[in-house]
Order: sequence, then structure tokens, then C-alpha cells
Amino acid sequence: MHRLANAHTPYALLFATVLDPSLPACLPANAKHGYDAGYRQLVDQHTHMLLREEALPYVRVTSSDASKALAI
Repeated sequence: MHRLANAHTPYALLFATVLDPSLPACLPANAKHGYDAGYRQLVDQHTHMLLREEALPYVRVTSSDASKALAI
């Protein structure tokens, strides 16, 4: 994950969406894998922790309309 984050450092702007557990996951009707809310939460936490640890500047984008509008 550290290498993945550092690979994006040449970009001037990174967006990191923040998981909103109240929103359903958008899985295709023919998805061949299950849904794991706990795993989804862990990935979200780890991603934001990694961005902070690597001191990579990024914009947090939440599910609020105001946050999405600012990201656009």
C-alpha cells in the first residue's frame, strides 16, 4: 500500500473518499463475490492512515453534497 500511495505523489491533487457505512455498496447484479462491511471499513481506515503517515496531501471527500461539490 505504501508503494501504491507513493506512486501517486507526482499528481498535484489526490482525492480520498471517506466510507459512509450507511450507504449500500454498489455491486453488480452478477457479482461473484460476497460483501464484507468489516473489510470495507478496514480498507477505508488503512487508506487514510497511510496517506497521513506518508504525509501525502489529499482532499477527503465525504458523501455530503457539500463535500462532493467542493471536489468537483
